[in-house]
Amino acid sequence: MKAIERIWLSVALILLSGASLAAETGFLVLHQKGQATALQPNKVVPRVLERGLTVMAWDRVVMGRGGELLAENHHREKLWLASLGMVEWRKEEGVRRFILMRGALQLQSFQTPVPLEAEVPYGILKGKGESLYRLYLQHDESAILQLEEGTLSVQHPSEGEVKVEAPAEMLIDQHGVRPLPQRQKEASRAIFDFRLEEQTTYEELASRQAKKGDEEKKGDDAVSSTVRGKASDAKLVEGQADGEGEYRWDFAMNPWFLLIPLVLGGGLYEYFRRKRVAMEASNTPSGSENGDQSYETEDIEVIRGNLTANDPPLKTRKVTHILGDVEDGASIEADHDVLVKGCVQGARMDCRAGLRVERGINGQGKAVLKVKGDLSTSYISDAAVVCQGSMQVDQAIRNAEVAANGQVEVFKKSIVGGWVSSFQGVSCAELGSNFGETEILLGQSALQVWSEKEKGEVDFQAPESFNKKASLAVMEEWISATVVHGEAKLEQKDPLPGPIKTRIDPTDRTRLQVEGFRKDEDPSN
Repeated sequence: MKAIERIWLSVALILLSGASLAAETGFLVLHQKGQATALQPNKVVPRVLERGLTVMAWDRVVMGRGGELLAENHHREKLWLASLGMVEWRKEEGVRRFILMRGALQLQSFQTPVPLEAEVPYGILKGKGESLYRLYLQHDESAILQLEEGTLSVQHPSEGEVKVEAPAEMLIDQHGVRPLPQRQKEASRAIFDFRLEEQTTYEELASRQAKKGDEEKKGDDAVSSTVRGKASDAKLVEGQADGEGEYRWDFAMNPWFLLIPLVLGGGLYEYFRRKRVAMEASNTPSGSENGDQSYETEDIEVIRGNLTANDPPLKTRKVTHILGDVEDGASIEADHDVLVKGCVQGARMDCRAGLRVERGINGQGKAVLKVKGDLSTSYISDAAVVCQGSMQVDQAIRNAEVAANGQVEVFKKSIVGGWVSSFQGVSCAELGSNFGETEILLGQSALQVWSEKEKGEVDFQAPESFNKKASLAVMEEWISATVVHGEAKLEQKDPLPGPIKTRIDPTDRTRLQVEGFRKDEDPSN
């Protein structure tokens, strides 16, 4: 009996000490606005970051559009993240580092035994004492550094260690660390002057978390082997008392002792239930390979496996997670956000909110996707897609028919073949190919273009007028593509290195203005 008591006490102490250690070693969120999530390497479902929670070691933090995050640790070091930013927080022996993977961040560091570092593709930044700086990651993997306070050392792959003193604006790319060219200063537009609705310091928030932990600990004292109090509150069963006012609890006489086997039994039942659900999921055509997928709730509908042409049309009014593929002939109508863990093939989807497809859209010339919210995916190929919001594609758009009211962004590669229309603008690394025609339409609403291309009807709101400020940005190369902007038309046949930006001439709608510099020119001149 005494052995059970000691085991139960040890479990409670381990849980409390683990929570305390997490608060000391992580960054506590002081301010959060919009969407912010954190994902551990061994997890499948990210956790939502809110005020009072902790950014832990090895977390990958992803910010949604319009999001804001301010976090601080017990060294008074601070991290700011803004819209669409993505960082990974690595903490191991001798290393504390934020790896910037997308967007921008701001860091304030102080003199500590293990310096706080930041990493971009072409450099690792270490603060020398107190420092305050911002980093902006560009599409070509170069980074813009704005140092406001203190001194930094930048470890460059080819130049070695480079010392930078405030105030300074530097460009960090494959060529080295050099002063930022005047024409690239407009690339840094992230704003970190957050309007904090409630001014709460790290000490106040940490104190609240500690107080909450103390209250939880008091609740656990009931299972302790000794109890402090008067003699009338407990019975002395054998030997001497442990100390003044301390008495051994008489479990044989106290009915609360029966809770221990009940709690242990409930824990074992929950463990085997989760294990059974995970085994069932692994037996489906696209079963879970990365962990427990048993997160279905009354607000989330989970489809465990592929959705095929043999399945009845899926009509859902919940947030829907599809753990497999959406195959040829499948049909989906969704009133809320849809997440597809696999790929989308020749299917028809009508999403009245957002859509995220993790492994890409390979429409095989048959897929038709209508999305009222934002769309994010790894690639789009041979599909017809109309989107009322913005469209973010990680890899490429190939031979597709795409129309969006928001911005169309291709982060890593190219837009080749088919046509892409955007009311706000298009950006990509490469545009066009000598092996097919590529058409870019700027400034027109998705509803108008979809109708003109005779792709069918969509229930979208159309902007009131033509957008003269819509722009095309090509960061690497522009080959054999046609750009149409209002009455203006520009056909490019020969390779044209970037970065290149186009916009319509406000005085003459039949002309397109092209801005940029060739790669063989020195951008610092």
